[in-house]
Amino acid sequence: GPAKFSGVPINDGQIATYSPNSTIYGHNLMERWLRLEGLWNKSLAVERHLKSQYSLLMWAKDNSVMLADVKKPREWLAAKDADRTVWAVKDTFYGGGVRDKMLAFDRRAAPAVMTLFSSFMRGGFPGVRTASPECYIEQAILHSGMKIEIVPHTSLRELDAMLVGDEGNVSVCMIPGPRSEKLAGHAPPYQFCNKTALRMEESKKSNTSAAGTASR
Repeated sequence: GPAKFSGVPINDGQIATYSPNSTIYGHNLMERWLRLEGLWNKSLAVERHLKSQYSLLMWAKDNSVMLADVKKPREWLAAKDADRTVWAVKDTFYGGGVRDKMLAFDRRAAPAVMTLFSSFMRGGFPGVRTASPECYIEQAILHSGMKIEIVPHTSLRELDAMLVGDEGNVSVCMIPGPRSEKLAGHAPPYQFCNKTALRMEESKKSNTSAAGTASR
């Protein structure tokens, strides 16, 4: 099994199906959240240097492709309670919560979203037991006093995807799944990834995970 992520609380059942102490998926999740928090700290340094602040922030997973511009961001920021709002698509495939592929949030709501690693390593939230990262993110936002505004997928329009091909001949293909299959007809010119590309992607993930574990 995967090596334990250094410092993870022994009672890490707040994300039941992604335990960092017993699954490689949980281990990779902690790695991602740690990197996001590092990016957030760099963003704070940029703000201090420029003596200014961001107004709207977004995160997107590296296996997502934007299908269209974000809709109505100015309207979001002008809305009541925008300063404590996270805009998200409801997750309907993995046990509820908010879809973590792409989130948008006001600057003042950013710490609740961008410090998931720290909140989890502190023991999370009393009494909270979730089945998935999507549910944990939802609880983290709400327990921080922020609110979630559910928006349609057309407002944050993205799909799971990957780059395939060699240097100079790279294209994007969609990773098969419930959402991509449902929206396939609305995402030209992207095609579904073939089995060879998917196997190569899984192999790269396994090698990366193994290298990360070995480096500890």
